[in-house]
Amino acid sequence: MALDMPDFEPAMLMTYKELFKCPASVKHAIIISDGDPSPPGASVGMFKKAKIKISTVAVGAHGTIEDTRLRGIAEQTGGKF
Repeated sequence: MALDMPDFEPAMLMTYKELFKCPASVKHAIIISDGDPSPPGASVGMFKKAKIKISTVAVGAHGTIEDTRLRGIAEQTGGKF
């Protein structure tokens, strides 16, 4: 049985850790989610400060709250929703 990820923060922190140390000049992450996980905390600011963009793709979102959450992550980091 597959379970939903309860929170964006742990996966985003793991992604940040790897991309931050990567020597690439352009860094971009993509989140594909239904938007159900709890919104991220400080990690969004870390991505923004490090100029790492996050684009988000809503798949099977249940409503506007989930879309807004994913849109917010993308907009705050300079990515696309």
